Amino acid sequence: MKKTWFLFLLLTIVISGCEKMDEKSTTASESETVTTKDQTPSEIIISKELEALTRWSHGDPSGYIDIAADDITYYAEGCDTLIIGIKDFTTVNAALEGKVNIPHLELKNPKVEMYGNVGIFTFVLHNFNDERELTSRWKTTEVYEKIDNDWKLVHSHWSLLR
Repeated sequence: MKKTWFLFLLLTIVISGCEKMDEKSTTASESETVTTKDQTPSEIIISKELEALTRWSHGDPSGYIDIAADDITYYAEGCDTLIIGIKDFTTVNAALEGKVNIPHLELKNPKVEMYGNVGIFTFVLHNFNDERELTSRWKTTEVYEKIDNDWKLVHSHWSLLR
């Protein structure tokens, strides 16, 4: 019942904002949020994502807003249409301010594929409650592009695994 209730709450929050085989795992607490010149593009992308995700899991969606490109596109569970541009992306995410609390999360099978100045980051996000019980799983694809010497999120797609 707790799992169903949490899932319903999470979907309600997302919807309201819209009005390889190798098992790997990364937790938000393992993230290094400071990027350095010594990091590879893949490491920078993962670091940016983990920092934004950690902030989001504590009710602060501005981490994703901060890393988004002006022309970002975004699909999320419960949204009927593609969100286009930083203005609408900010509106959707700002609606989640203070409404998300995920005590523990893990990224399963994180992989960044680099194509020049574009990095495609895919992973499955596992969310857990205080008792470390799995509450939801999300398939995620994040596309980053190097813009003005910084890696920016240009496309984001989240789908709930049922």
